[in-house]
Amino acid sequence: MKIMGSSQAQVKSTFITNPFKQDFFSVEKTDYEILYYLTRRYPAFTAIKASQATPIVLKNGNVVGLGDEAVRKAKHGGL
Repeated sequence: MKIMGSSQAQVKSTFITNPFKQDFFSVEKTDYEILYYLTRRYPAFTAIKASQATPIVLKNGNVVGLGDEAVRKAKHGGL
């Protein structure tokens, strides 16, 4: 989180902080956390979706992957 920062993105008339979304799950006694960061500019009045953000995958508190493929592997216990 120190490297990625906590800058804000402006959406419509409000601000969204980074990471803008977090997911938590466990696979075979291993804890995973996914931090979704807004890393691109978006057109005004466009809803933000998790699929438009960059996911960072943490395993037991350590970064182990970046991107959608890393999320898929983590959900199947492959990271």
